[in-house]
Amino acid sequence: MTHHTRAAACNRDCRCLTTNRAALHGALETGLSPQTADLVAARPLLFADSAVFVSAAEVARMGAVIAAVERVAALPGYRDTMLSLAPPSAQRDPGPLGAFLSYDFHLTGDGPRLIEVNTNAGGALLGAAVARAQAMCCQGPMASPGLAGLEATLFAMFRSEWQRQRGDAALRRVAIVDDRPETQFLYPEFLLFRDLFTQQGVEAVIVDGAALDYHGGVLRAEGQAIDLVYNRLCDFPLTEPNHAALAQAYADGAVVVTPHPHAHALRADKRALILLTDDALLADWDVAAADRNAALGAAVKLAEVDSDEPTIAIIRPRIYRVPVLINPTNRSRTLRRQVRGLTRENISA
Repeated sequence: MTHHTRAAACNRDCRCLTTNRAALHGALETGLSPQTADLVAARPLLFADSAVFVSAAEVARMGAVIAAVERVAALPGYRDTMLSLAPPSAQRDPGPLGAFLSYDFHLTGDGPRLIEVNTNAGGALLGAAVARAQAMCCQGPMASPGLAGLEATLFAMFRSEWQRQRGDAALRRVAIVDDRPETQFLYPEFLLFRDLFTQQGVEAVIVDGAALDYHGGVLRAEGQAIDLVYNRLCDFPLTEPNHAALAQAYADGAVVVTPHPHAHALRADKRALILLTDDALLADWDVAAADRNAALGAAVKLAEVDSDEPTIAIIRPRIYRVPVLINPTNRSRTLRRQVRGLTRENISA
């Protein structure tokens, strides 16, 4: 049996409930913010109790699509077109690439479909926590590859983002910013990130974007100067009035923001999906036939995104049993509403 057919058989036949919620609660309870465990327990739909199996062929397919999209996104024609659609706040490239850039795939019977590129993807630390709390299932041990040293890798990503704009200057204080963060469904993860920064010797605060203050060339939260903003806002261009202080500090280069409006405009604007699946336009940009086929082959099919099949991102080539976050159907419907009606003509510069 091939990896692909084995994964399909596992998804069809495995009925195991593999998430050990007691172990998950215990692990979270021993962290720097023990209240995280209770917050997660109060969100029973945050994690699925069962797993999704992904074949090596599907992993390879997703990797090929990501590589093709990245090559297209580096082309002047693509960049000029996307920036022509973007607001003034997104025109400047401040240097950082954008933390937690995510390619979201919808798994279908015809293979993975790219439904979204997300520049402020959540769930990494929560996903790691639940992956470490997996029990045995009928397919054998629930191995979780890639978890060793994950927290250090994630911190290194933030340090790299900082250094791309600030060089060797010391990173002293981070603000994790969202609207009314305590009310957010993923607030437990904000606590985990605060703990992560603290463990690495960097002060961190969780703050409402409206509570930031900017004067004298310094962005402040709770009266303390902020060096880097881990941006979890859904105001991607930073144009809402409540975020004026952050927007001005970002525009002045007074604070490092990641992810930032420029990264969103180039990768996560949903209109990019139209460009990536326009074969004639890609050919005009001299995109190689193989990359055009990869992009077109992964085109979102709007008729499919209402299904209950999960969205998932996989990074290593083998069959995985992957804990899945909350059912993504609502997000997919949002995507359909955003994409419907867009044409090549109304996104042209």
